[in-house]
Amino acid sequence: MKKSVCKIALFSDPHFSVDSKEREEKWFPPLCNIMPKWMTRKFLKFWDDFTQRAFANLLMHLGAFAPFDLVIGCGDYTPGTNERGMITNESVQQYKTFEKVYNTALGHVPKILVWGDHDIGYKFDVSAKTGVKIGTEAGGVTTYSVARAEELIGEPFGVLDIGFKKFVWISTNLIRNVGINSDKELRVLQKMQEDFVERILHEAIDGEVVFLLHDPTAINLYEGIGLLLRVNTNKIEAVLHGHMHARWFAKLMRVFYKPYRQFCKLFPVYVIPASWGMLGIGKGFGVMEVFFDETIELHRL
Repeated sequence: MKKSVCKIALFSDPHFSVDSKEREEKWFPPLCNIMPKWMTRKFLKFWDDFTQRAFANLLMHLGAFAPFDLVIGCGDYTPGTNERGMITNESVQQYKTFEKVYNTALGHVPKILVWGDHDIGYKFDVSAKTGVKIGTEAGGVTTYSVARAEELIGEPFGVLDIGFKKFVWISTNLIRNVGINSDKELRVLQKMQEDFVERILHEAIDGEVVFLLHDPTAINLYEGIGLLLRVNTNKIEAVLHGHMHARWFAKLMRVFYKPYRQFCKLFPVYVIPASWGMLGIGKGFGVMEVFFDETIELHRL
């Protein structure tokens, strides 16, 4: 029997929601704009209860596999202020409630929390592709939302050595949602992250690096960090990500979304399911072990 160096719990995308307000939940398709106020409030109350139960169930089931040496989250812990990040008092309070629930179950275990879309803000032009405007055109990453994420969640990128592996986490929002029109501080942070990844991959040996990120579709394989990954595939053992909520949805994305399909051809890619899945289907989490023989095993449950 192989001897384990480290046992890791993995979760993603709980979107843990508390006391949702209509102004905070613009990402719901025009639903909240056409429903009567009383129905909107009832719907948001249902959403709060649903996400809280799902996360509580995830923590309960994770407990059956304890003890863990490390916990990894792959982003989108709460809705935040949706496309604008955790910039309001209400969104901060939601995160603190999520953190309290998490700490009650797993707070004694060291953790890595990757930044997700809702955690620092995002801007996707969905309406240009689908004709349906869902609010994501109004958002984006700001210096304020980044400062809040650093305060509440932790560093946007970093590395942790576990046995013979390097677990490297990055923020995909700093790749997709920071550009030439962004504040200088954000562009500097984006460059720092890219330089960090370049240094890690330059120093790494074959099969040494495990990448942790939220949204792999934010990575262009022909520039920046994406190019670094593409030319150093031999050094990457695996990529673990969130965002897609369920394995069945990730499989569809491999078929119908060419950038993700190309990404998955380069190295082993694993989606960590959301606590409530996609459309309520495919919920789950992951348990990973790192062994002394320099191998890793991921069990998605």
